[in-house]
Amino acid sequence: MGLKTYHIKDKNVLVKHWVLTLNVVVMKKVIYAIILSCSITIMASCDYDDSNDIDILTPNDTTETGAVIKKLPA
Repeated sequence: MGLKTYHIKDKNVLVKHWVLTLNVVVMKKVIYAIILSCSITIMASCDYDDSNDIDILTPNDTTETGAVIKKLPA
């Protein structure tokens, strides 16, 4: 990206241009950081089942341990 050449008599205009450009770049980075942190927060707060429910398997269900329930508890 090349630098633009300005032929201006007033140097304050050039300084104001660079400050405005810098502010836009900084604000874009701030907005991206906010969006990223909100996305991470939303993904981290997804609900999952941690109720420690015991699922009763019917006979002939395969499990990782290979256990088969002969009779369902009453």
